[in-house]
Amino acid sequence: MAQRKRHFPACDWSDCAACEDGGCIALTDTDFAGRPCPFYKSWAQIELEDERTRERLRRIFGDSPPITFRRIRRENTRGDKSHGN
Repeated sequence: MAQRKRHFPACDWSDCAACEDGGCIALTDTDFAGRPCPFYKSWAQIELEDERTRERLRRIFGDSPPITFRRIRRENTRGDKSHGN
């Protein structure tokens, strides 16, 4: 049985962390009535937020936090490894 490729709504933000092959993998609808996407985040923004989260966890829990924080890597639309840890 052949697998059906999942359809993602069109995404105009090629540098968005949720944009993959021209589609948004995070939302089911990307029509914002002419306004920019309110969910857009570049990989640079994601990395900055991730680092701030790690710093906060270190301040709260020291060197041995009760949880591990890491981002799962995936291939992005350019074929190189996506940003993340």
